[in-house]
Amino acid sequence: MNLFFSSCVLALALTASPQPAASPAASANKNDSSAVQHQGHVPAAGHDAHHHHGHADELPPTPEETARQNEMNSLSEKKLQALAAYLQALMDGKSDAEAVRKAGVPITELDKISFLSEHYYPARSQALRFEEELAALQASPSAPAAASSSRRSQQVMLTRKLAAHERFRGQFFKNVSDASKALIDKYEPTFVQLVRAQEAKRDSLRQEARQLAVKNFSDKCIPGFIAYLNARAANKSEREAIQASGLDEKMILGLSQLVSEYGARKLTAQKAAKVIPDVRARQAEKEKAGQSTAFEVRLIQYHQEQIAAFEPFRTKFAADNGEALTKAIDDNFDALMAGYTKHEKHKSLEQSGH
Repeated sequence: MNLFFSSCVLALALTASPQPAASPAASANKNDSSAVQHQGHVPAAGHDAHHHHGHADELPPTPEETARQNEMNSLSEKKLQALAAYLQALMDGKSDAEAVRKAGVPITELDKISFLSEHYYPARSQALRFEEELAALQASPSAPAAASSSRRSQQVMLTRKLAAHERFRGQFFKNVSDASKALIDKYEPTFVQLVRAQEAKRDSLRQEARQLAVKNFSDKCIPGFIAYLNARAANKSEREAIQASGLDEKMILGLSQLVSEYGARKLTAQKAAKVIPDVRARQAEKEKAGQSTAFEVRLIQYHQEQIAAFEPFRTKFAADNGEALTKAIDDNFDALMAGYTKHEKHKSLEQSGH
């Protein structure tokens, strides 16, 4: 069961590289809502972690969803209090067995309602933050035109995220009794507080792991991390994958953040370099046909800026984390990306139940 904690979480999926600014292609389609949908599988963006996409309301419930609805309709204060006690004990550093004893109910009973702590309450925590951000934007005084335009874009984005979250809530509560819904709402402050405390603890752990990875980096680290990725992709357990790596858990967690951060930026620059020749060819065809090439000019400029931004990023990354670590990532980049790709594919298959 993974109610809040996992022993090691890879920081980012590198197949979705972060973009420093909205591309001309994105600007050309203002009705595209895909930007609001990418929330790292958090249902605050309107997606159940399983499969609620688009027309999920029209699909019959899966056996898993039916079982979850039944559990929600048999909720009691005792169950929610037990779940909160279990999570708080884990937060306090208790072992899983000790946390179960604190809860006072079998782990199987906690597992039945784990959707609340794994998905629903984290989604509520995020949505409450969205509401706070939106209220602050709406209450702030008027700003210059450029700042005002940026603020309006933020308001639109937050409004869409909140609307998507309400769709998620609507789907979740569709067949939940009023009594159970009232209980879930009643305990929302308790679980949101736990979610945010866990996030703070996790962020502290990540920072500690990152610093440890930089401090204790050696030439064995990157090959070991690749071995970890490949072991996870080969359906090995987290424990088995860590053993295969020859590294400890904190080193794996620290390296996952460093490799993800660096890899995402390098992939962005590489993809930009591959795109530019095609855009130039399209530009040449349009020029020959006497058509406007304004869009292609902006797109080329955008990708050139992405490429140019990588070297300053690399310089700072190496200064912060060491040239040896940075060079090791560069030297093993293809193997690292292949490992990430296989690992992400394996995770997708696990989540889909195949």
